[in-house]
Amino acid sequence: MMLILVILLPIITGFLVLLPPSRELAIRSILPVAALPAVLQVITGSAPEVEIPELILGLRLGWGSYGRTFLAAASLVWLASSLFTRAYMADRPRLTSFVFYFCLTMSGNFGLILARDIPSFYTFFALMTYAAYGLIVHERDPETLLAGKVYLIMAVIGEAAVILAICVAASAAPGIGIEDIAPALQASPWRGVILTAAFFGFGVKAGAFLMHFWLPLAHPAAPSPASAVLSGSMIKAGLLGWLYFFPGGTMDFYFWGIVFVCSGAVALFYGVIIGLLQSRPKSILAYSSISQMGLMTLTLGMGLYDHELWQIVLPVLLLLVLNHSLSKGVLFLVAGTAESCQRKDVSGMVLTAASLLPVLALAGFPWTAGAAVKQGVKKAAAAADIPWPADPALIFGLSAVATALLLGHFLVRLQQTMNPEGGRLPIGLWLPWVILLPLLAGVVAIASSITGMESAIEKMTRYDLWSTAWPVVTGLALALVYQRLFCGRWVLPDYHPWGWVTRRLHPLFGLFFQTLLWLEERKSRLIRAFWLEYAALFGKGEDSHRVFIWLEQRLRHWHTAGLMFAALLTVFILLTLFTGRS
Repeated sequence: MMLILVILLPIITGFLVLLPPSRELAIRSILPVAALPAVLQVITGSAPEVEIPELILGLRLGWGSYGRTFLAAASLVWLASSLFTRAYMADRPRLTSFVFYFCLTMSGNFGLILARDIPSFYTFFALMTYAAYGLIVHERDPETLLAGKVYLIMAVIGEAAVILAICVAASAAPGIGIEDIAPALQASPWRGVILTAAFFGFGVKAGAFLMHFWLPLAHPAAPSPASAVLSGSMIKAGLLGWLYFFPGGTMDFYFWGIVFVCSGAVALFYGVIIGLLQSRPKSILAYSSISQMGLMTLTLGMGLYDHELWQIVLPVLLLLVLNHSLSKGVLFLVAGTAESCQRKDVSGMVLTAASLLPVLALAGFPWTAGAAVKQGVKKAAAAADIPWPADPALIFGLSAVATALLLGHFLVRLQQTMNPEGGRLPIGLWLPWVILLPLLAGVVAIASSITGMESAIEKMTRYDLWSTAWPVVTGLALALVYQRLFCGRWVLPDYHPWGWVTRRLHPLFGLFFQTLLWLEERKSRLIRAFWLEYAALFGKGEDSHRVFIWLEQRLRHWHTAGLMFAALLTVFILLTLFTGRS
């Protein structure tokens, strides 16, 4: 039953927030521990499969092959972000709506990780996707609304591709379990359609190259605790979907292996180049996430190209998921804390020092999990029969330099965002990321324990110190040079390549999105014109328009909409239980 509680407690917390009598209790006491059942489930390690035939098409929950690792990465970041939310959002407007969407997104994230059947996986995937929209547009200013529009448009397109992949795969599968996807790929004559739809559908969520446009807009727009889970946990849902629909080790995916490798390699360096043109720390971290997801995509591609490499690639991927999730969780929470730090005070120096560990871990400095990841990737690349354009050791060495350069640029910008007259930091702003730091330092031990791949991960820790250290040191030194030459006298504006790409590289693609955005911006005029035509057709006066507007405004109140949704959900569950027993 603990698996049920992992999903239910965040949902219960979200709906308790909507009720005025229980709102204060939910925010102060229940929200900080909403992710605790998931953490305890990972620690205990016992997760017998749970099945409820009456829900959805037969709800099944369990670990699967990757569930414990992904849940460990997600639950730790969600727990820290929940603790951070209480202090960070205390004096900000619309706290109720933020916590409501935050909890629903958390539940969807945990649910898709634990889902063992395809309908449940998609249900929780959709819940997480659409609930996250409320986190992105929380501030309701033009920047966040634009980010929300782009996110929603791309999310809908991605959802359509995911549904296509699921439906076509299910038509040839012997059942509706996650484990039935691999037989479906072997039996279906539409295998190419399934894989193409899965690549693009989950690629949107993973922020893959040319499917990443929402990510650098959404991360800076969302409040810091939301950004931490967006980057630290939610984009891994795309990788998890890829692992399900591209089951490595069972068959070769030669063509798709090359596609993943090329897409990942481009994203790996593209994220760094564009990230260096950013000035806000959260924007820099967003492009760093694109770069790091590119590394995951490239690594997955090597395992798909040659199924004999899967035993080498899989532990690298799982360790990379843990290392990136905890590192980005710390850095986004630190970015939110920096606004309240005094630059020359002890708090500012401690904040900068604390940022060094995740920066070094992502860049691959010796004695960090990032160094083990880079060693594993190099080993897989050397064994892969892929026509690399250069020596793989040189390519990944340059990638480490680029990552360190970008994150060094982040550290410089983080210093500049600190408040010169900041006061004393409340414990709720620094305790969450302080909790994550020792866990980040022990990621290798954690991964060995929860993945059961001790020998494979132990081999990854055998690397040459100098060849691992010099790229990171070089990258951080170049960051200082870059700061001195290009950022010392002027501030480079934040650059988002959305408009440039859509207008020049993909005119038809851009025209489609620009048209949707144009229609959205003129929604009020279209609604007004519709009601005028309605009034003329049925002989209604102007009052009819105002009546419907008044009714719509009342229905959009959070407590009204939330209670109606909760009532419908309760009725649906009761009907399914009654139908199943009858």
